[in-house]
Amino acid sequence: MSNLNDDISKEIDNEINNELSNVSEDGTNIEPVEENGNNSEKKKKFSLKKIKLKKDFTTKQVIIIVVAAVIAVCAIASAVIFAVNDINPVSYIAGEINQGKLVGKWQSREAPGLSAYEFYDDGTYSSYISTFSFDGDYSVQGDRLSLINTVTGQTVVYKYSIVGGTLSLTLIEQNGTQFKDKDATKFDSVTSLNQKSLQDLIDSAKSTTEAADTTTAE
Repeated sequence: MSNLNDDISKEIDNEINNELSNVSEDGTNIEPVEENGNNSEKKKKFSLKKIKLKKDFTTKQVIIIVVAAVIAVCAIASAVIFAVNDINPVSYIAGEINQGKLVGKWQSREAPGLSAYEFYDDGTYSSYISTFSFDGDYSVQGDRLSLINTVTGQTVVYKYSIVGGTLSLTLIEQNGTQFKDKDATKFDSVTSLNQKSLQDLIDSAKSTTEAADTTTAE
């Protein structure tokens, strides 16, 4: 009798395994297993539960892998773009954030009255050399500020940053020619521009030179 029960139990196990082997990955095509006592019913429910848990875990795994792969591809692509174009990701993002702060008047710190810029919210700008002005269009991409003279067609690209009320411009390209290691020119935010004529600038330079000579002679 014991051998007969063992044979029946083995046959039930084989039948369950055969049924489970026909189950597709999405959990369909599961045919009912013939019930032969409480033992077989428990085995059947336990096995089907294992399949469902395995299927759910695999689906979540696939989603996680896909999302991770997309993030990795985007990160690699961004890193390549930044590296090829010699762009600092931090300054690039800061440039995008500061784009709205660019609008306004900026007076040269080193040469007040000689050089200045005024940027408008419609994408145009005015550049001042003494009392002469030049108009054009500007665009911002990350920390890159491009100025296009609409009359001459000349293009100048600066790396820019705004900290507090100070605008820093570093020349990196002019009409297709690349520049490196240029010093930044700083401009202060002002409510009104105080441009001086060339004669006023010359007279001011003379006065400064004469004062320096007098101090040296004493």
